[in-house]
Amino acid sequence: MSQLAELNCRSSRLIELSFEQLKLFEPVMAQYKHLGLEFQGAIALKPSNPEFFTQSGSLVLMPQGNKMLITTTFKHPVASVQALVCGSGSIVLTTYDFNGKLLDRITQSAEIPQTVLSTTQTKPHSNWLKSKQRGITKVEIHSCTPFILSNFCFQGMA
Repeated sequence: MSQLAELNCRSSRLIELSFEQLKLFEPVMAQYKHLGLEFQGAIALKPSNPEFFTQSGSLVLMPQGNKMLITTTFKHPVASVQALVCGSGSIVLTTYDFNGKLLDRITQSAEIPQTVLSTTQTKPHSNWLKSKQRGITKVEIHSCTPFILSNFCFQGMA
């Protein structure tokens, strides 16, 4: 099965990760190594705050520690990545090539509703952050506020 998964990784097929097989509070690192990627700084959680809506399932990834950063590295370069994120602040997806050169930076800006006058808090909302840049080997998702990653997809280079 490992060889099949790696072949799929190198194909131009879109691969969507499922976080459902992870255990609650499990640090996420090499669980997807058979697909050619590894995570750093992530933990599997079930959001306890009902404001953090998830479309895909109950388990999500959240940054572990105070950095508010999840990093993904690919064994082989990919052509695109997509991350469904939810948070109350701006969330940034940054992609790099094999040499560490910046390829793309996508920002989900926090939107403050017009009705909010006396507070600076915003209601968390889910958005897809997408980058289509050939040669992606590293992805960073970061924010200044807590956020969740409920879906992660990537497409290999044919």
